[in-house]
Amino acid sequence: MSSAVWTAADSAELDLLSFELGARFTEHRANCAACHPGRCCPTLAAYLEHRDTCRPCENAIKVSTATYGDPCPRYLAHLEHGQTCPRCNPCPALVKAISAVVDWREGRALRSTATWLRRQEFERERTPGRVRIAFDQRGEVTELEVAPADAEAA
Repeated sequence: MSSAVWTAADSAELDLLSFELGARFTEHRANCAACHPGRCCPTLAAYLEHRDTCRPCENAIKVSTATYGDPCPRYLAHLEHGQTCPRCNPCPALVKAISAVVDWREGRALRSTATWLRRQEFERERTPGRVRIAFDQRGEVTELEVAPADAEAA
């Protein structure tokens, strides 16, 4: 991450959080019905098997058409099943953990930017002049120009 406000300490903290997330996921995965490898949902497995032999499902036809007719009722049943099945949806515990890391990263970036801008404001007040800051679409500082007061008059 290259930004005037994202520090090496911020990167180190994010690295630590990412490492811990990966380590805890490995432990969690062994006991979670949604995350455990090799434990495919039987309903999903049956639908995937059906899909290989059903012309509308195989061609991803999800609406009524003149060529394929009505959508396959097995597909509609699969959709309904998928809304509540823990194996067919992301693990809620994993989603919560990843969200916490992403929220921390976004908050940290905002705090770092605020600290950096406050420092720039303090310097500007101490040294009269002009400061120009450019931001990109993500809100990260892309350009900083500090001109002393005597350059402003020229």
